[in-house]
Amino acid sequence: MNTSSLTQILPVWSTADLSNNFIWDSWSQLFISLIVGIGILVSISAWGYFKDLSYRIKFFSVLLPFAAAMSGVVTFDNLILLFIAWELTSILSFFLITFKGEVYEARRGGQHSLLVTGMGGLSLLGGIILLGVSEGAWTISTALNVDLSANPYGEWIAGLIILGAITKSAQFPFHFWLTGAMTAPTPASAYLHSATMVKAGIYLLYRLWPMLSTIEPVTSILFFLGIMTFGWGIFISLMQLDLKGVLAGTTIAHLGLMVAMIAWPEHDLSMALFALVVSHATYKAGLFLFSGVVEQLAGTRRIDLMSGLRNKAPFVFGIGLILAGASLGLPGTLAYHAKNMIHLPIEWKLALTLGFLVLGKAGMLVAVRPFLGTVSNPPTESSKNLTLMWIPPLILSLFSWLALPMGIVEGTTDWAVKNILMSVGAALIAITLLRKWTPEWSAVLNRGPWPQGDDLFDRIWYTHLDFAKWVRNIVQPRTLGVYVITVMAVFSIGVLWLIGDMQMLTVTWPDTQLWNDVFVWLCLGKIIATFFVMRTSQPILSVLFLGLVGYLFAIVLALAGAPDLAMTQFSVETLSVLVLLYAIKGVGPLKSAPMVVRDFGIVISVLVGIAVTLATGIASLTTQPSRLKDFFSNTSWVEAHGRNVVNVILVDYRALDTLGEITVLGIVALGIYLLLSSVKKGNTR
Repeated sequence: MNTSSLTQILPVWSTADLSNNFIWDSWSQLFISLIVGIGILVSISAWGYFKDLSYRIKFFSVLLPFAAAMSGVVTFDNLILLFIAWELTSILSFFLITFKGEVYEARRGGQHSLLVTGMGGLSLLGGIILLGVSEGAWTISTALNVDLSANPYGEWIAGLIILGAITKSAQFPFHFWLTGAMTAPTPASAYLHSATMVKAGIYLLYRLWPMLSTIEPVTSILFFLGIMTFGWGIFISLMQLDLKGVLAGTTIAHLGLMVAMIAWPEHDLSMALFALVVSHATYKAGLFLFSGVVEQLAGTRRIDLMSGLRNKAPFVFGIGLILAGASLGLPGTLAYHAKNMIHLPIEWKLALTLGFLVLGKAGMLVAVRPFLGTVSNPPTESSKNLTLMWIPPLILSLFSWLALPMGIVEGTTDWAVKNILMSVGAALIAITLLRKWTPEWSAVLNRGPWPQGDDLFDRIWYTHLDFAKWVRNIVQPRTLGVYVITVMAVFSIGVLWLIGDMQMLTVTWPDTQLWNDVFVWLCLGKIIATFFVMRTSQPILSVLFLGLVGYLFAIVLALAGAPDLAMTQFSVETLSVLVLLYAIKGVGPLKSAPMVVRDFGIVISVLVGIAVTLATGIASLTTQPSRLKDFFSNTSWVEAHGRNVVNVILVDYRALDTLGEITVLGIVALGIYLLLSSVKKGNTR
């Protein structure tokens, strides 16, 4: 495979607001081959897995859009479009994981998957926006030339993008969502969690590595995370008694190794990474699909409850042996080729060989052990089409063995004696471990003191929900007054902070004699009237003083050159006073609010008044001429044939706004009519 051309661009479309090109190089071609090839085999298996037509329609209506979204992730050059496709894979995978929504474990696994990958998606979006705004790099092809070390936000950009990638690819400590996602139908697990979705993070990290590696700590951090995930995934695979749980653990381990290979210090493992991606996707998808066949034969997914299946399905047992050889990396397989391409010092080589040994043993637990021994349970008759289910894993297992000899995958197998002996020796050790394996191993490991990731996540999640409920009970106690105070407090503090931050208080105010201005006295009268509205305990006096506030405001409008608004204000205020007087008929004295609430309300009122006054005053001091004034003056007669500019604005330029206002007034008029009718009939409720 050629890795030298990673920026081959195929132009697709370009508009004024958005443009996109397809990236079509060896890295993208590799993933498209996996998406299409394994997708076809998964579809064949799913047709046999789901007997009911409605289930088939439900499954394929999600799987096909997922394949399209995943194709966008690995081919889009535009980072915003890549993010959209990225999030679509998270959302669609949620629907596949919760395919059996009536099962609690499925809902829980789907929730974990969506929350973790969704959080990572938002992180990725933040990194993309920072990168685009600071560097103007909105495409992958331009981002590759960016030096983040010279960017003041470089660490943030790298951190946010990496967080998005490692959550998608189930790196420690976000690995737990992958094991919980095993509640998905087996064909979905084979496609999402071995060949496509979980490798999206690997794709993005390698694609953007020339940019990300310019931040010095990134290499060390990613290498540490990868090695940690590799070891923890191996440990998880040993803890499982569930077929798919074992495969989930080994998948996590391989994903960790891929991340470590991207960031491996002082070693370029690009070719080995390519080979590992192909080999792992091939045999792991085969193992997942094969586990579905085993489950149907045994009637369970518990490894400790199945044995002796070779007598019932000897041909399927043969497929399992071929898959086991592929997962062990026996000479001639893609996995053997991938392992031999990892050129590292001997100490790392031995450590990785030990890890591959355990991973190979885990694969044998799925592909071989259920067929050994005596029959533990009576054979079960499956309602599924097993022929369609075992054909895809057979094809994948044969591909793992024949891809190199037949030249389907480019590369040469290293037939050095030491490598062959090491691989065969590891296989023999794995077989020995398999014969000695007992369910008690996993039982002991599962009872260990180490924390479970999904349980820890649930604790954090429900603690967050409890905190949210506590905040809600404070700011939303189902009391209108508290709602108003909360909104006004946030508004006033925000406006005052904005004004202070923009240094607006340093503007030069006009030199005027305030006490000679009639508007000042009118505003002072409104303040006094408002004070009496709040202080009086008699409802009638409160209504009258409230009306006085409105009348004074109408006078302000009249003196300010808006007679039409003044007339409207007079009319509305008169009607409001009359309606309120009718409404409070029979209402006793008003109860005084607690002193703390009253004082806090006064403080908020003063803050709102100051904020609005300053904002209005500053807005009136602008030195830029209004373009709207000239526009409406020049076009009201020419285009709208109206000399009254205000009327033209209301009925032409803002016709929909006026229609909405008329609708509101009509509803209010209807309410007033019903209120007056109720009072007229003697109903005082």
